[in-house]
Amino acid sequence: GCTEVDGHDVRALENVTSRLPLVPGRPSVVVCHTVKGKGIPAAEGSPAWHQVLVTEALLGELRACVAPDEEPGPAGSGRAPADGRT
Repeated sequence: GCTEVDGHDVRALENVTSRLPLVPGRPSVVVCHTVKGKGIPAAEGSPAWHQVLVTEALLGELRACVAPDEEPGPAGSGRAPADGRT
């Protein structure tokens, strides 16, 4: 079986993955429709962002777009967002 889903909709993704396999005993295909750089105004829909050198300054700007409540920290710092999300 095959189904399509908004790849930015976490609840829709959870819903479809909870129903896998779509047809018992058969392979399943889930097509996730996404937008490159979704949620980051400068990057959204821009293929050029696939080859951007991400500096610490740029990383801070990107984090502010997607997680404004997250405490700043270096890349890979493992700091949890201020609201307890993981």
